[in-house]
Amino acid sequence: MVLDKVMKVKVKGKEYSLCYPIKAVIGAESELPEKSLFAAVNTPTMTNFFVLLKWGLIGGGMSDLTDSEAEEIWNEILETESVDSLFKRMIVPALMKSGTFGKTEKKAQGQVVAAKK
Repeated sequence: MVLDKVMKVKVKGKEYSLCYPIKAVIGAESELPEKSLFAAVNTPTMTNFFVLLKWGLIGGGMSDLTDSEAEEIWNEILETESVDSLFKRMIVPALMKSGTFGKTEKKAQGQVVAAKK
């Protein structure tokens, strides 16, 4: 059995992976105002959502991601998604698939969440 712990997100034709292994969780918590992933999920602020997106991208394989690059991806997503949608359709499912907030699922081929057009 292969566990699929990565959430694929397609933005403007580019595919990104969001994942929250422990290193990404610790990195996010170090930057979050409350220093807690659980508090961040329950406190809807732009800062919290940006930090969660950034560290999900880092955990998904973009280990050299800069704040500027994360901001570029953030802006691309917000051209078609609301912040609420980004959180509910991308970040929360990625946290769940990663096993941070729920069970991981068996790998399903080709599942990609695309930003709305």
